[in-house]
Amino acid sequence: MNPVCFFALFLLIVGASPGCGARTELDAWSVTPPSDAGRPDGGAPDAFVPPRPPPPPPPPRDGGVDAGPAEACGRDADCGTGLCRRSPVAAPRDLAPVPLVCGEPDPGASDGERCETARDCDRGLCVLAGTCAAPCVSDDDCAPDHACVDLYARTSVSAAQPYRGCVLPFVPHAGIRLESIDERSETGPFAELILPAADASGSLFLVRSSPRALVIPRTLRQSGVVLFDADTLVPGVLPPLNPVVGFGTVVPMLAPNGSRDVSGVPFELFVSVGSPTELTLRAVRGRAGESRTLDVDVFFVGGGGLRPGAAALPSRLARGFQEAARILAPSGIRFGEVRQHEIPGTLRSRLAFVDSSDLSELFALAAGAGRPSMPVFLVRDISGALGVAGGIPGAWAHPGSETNGIALALDVIFEPDPLIPPLGTVVAHETGHFLGLFHTSEVDGTVVEPLDDTPECGPERDTDGDGWLFPAECVGAGAENIMFWAAQNDGLSPQQAALVGRALLLR
Repeated sequence: MNPVCFFALFLLIVGASPGCGARTELDAWSVTPPSDAGRPDGGAPDAFVPPRPPPPPPPPRDGGVDAGPAEACGRDADCGTGLCRRSPVAAPRDLAPVPLVCGEPDPGASDGERCETARDCDRGLCVLAGTCAAPCVSDDDCAPDHACVDLYARTSVSAAQPYRGCVLPFVPHAGIRLESIDERSETGPFAELILPAADASGSLFLVRSSPRALVIPRTLRQSGVVLFDADTLVPGVLPPLNPVVGFGTVVPMLAPNGSRDVSGVPFELFVSVGSPTELTLRAVRGRAGESRTLDVDVFFVGGGGLRPGAAALPSRLARGFQEAARILAPSGIRFGEVRQHEIPGTLRSRLAFVDSSDLSELFALAAGAGRPSMPVFLVRDISGALGVAGGIPGAWAHPGSETNGIALALDVIFEPDPLIPPLGTVVAHETGHFLGLFHTSEVDGTVVEPLDDTPECGPERDTDGDGWLFPAECVGAGAENIMFWAAQNDGLSPQQAALVGRALLLR
């Protein structure tokens, strides 16, 4: 594999871009797995526990969604008595809409509680991220602070079926909170947003468009000082003081994210808007937990042929996380509770090979996770990258957001190629992005990294004149750092360690 494809080049956008048991910690490499009873290999797709025998009448022979005489529904308000639930007589049918009918609940977990299979939930609706979720038509059908979003219910080990359900879009730990700052209609092509002053310990600002419209940050100013200008991200130009690099329908921005103290004074953020939309500006505030523990939700999407382990992560994956924890140790970060989720059926095969246009669909599978964590998606291949983070930083504590997650191309990482770094290096690198770290230098010598104590590798080091700066050309100038664009080593500077160590996602 060509080394230029080692990591997703997120910065090159200038021209655009209750519980189901005791909680366990990664220190002991014991995790909360999906139910694998009857699956001694930990996940053979054809060896699964069949659903409980349905009551008469039997489901249609074609596996369709005929729910019998029960009244169809889309939300509880459609039912005079009982609740809206998955039909107990419909056979699982991969990617067919979930058949919803009015009926009485089964014994099982309630809305928002943990689940592993459909049978765990009183409505028969267990989403892929592992919680029970009530069906809905709009946000008005959901409990306060919940949102009605597109989900997939796991109806068998080989079927996922779409429906709209109620989930918590923001799931903070005790130390963080969400503030609504501004909401306005924009017709484009540009918008100016006034951001409040950042906390010295760090603030995460989120710009969200609805309906979905592309938002691209262009300029960030504070008291007349330009902290970031997308038009100046060229080789040889000094790095910005507080870069904002990311684009999409949810744009996260971390402040401060560099050596300069930019707290205490409001910001002016100018963005490009792709089409008429409602822009919502919010701030995530607070402090990281003292234990600096990062919980992880791992989604198995075919990468490396791995499937969830019965009592622990697959050994090869566990070793990768152990190595990543060693690399990140100067920051005080430790990996905490890991939950495993297997993506079944057609979704698994369709999303095993992804490019940038697929990431929003992939990361949306974490909706309903019900906790603040780092979603990690194990795919087979990513176009042009070994790993990719949804944002720098990610949209922390917003499971299902298009910028909240990292993806790893395990089939490529596991290739026996000395030019390809080991899994632990890639996990640590992408975790660094997710928590707010940029590349120390880009492939062409462009430097957008705002920390004073990280070495830079500029275009003058391109000794062969090919326009690419490889590790051999940047020895002593950043190649030793885990955040070098083509990381081969594991260095982490004191300021890098301090920045990720205060990430508000940490509990």
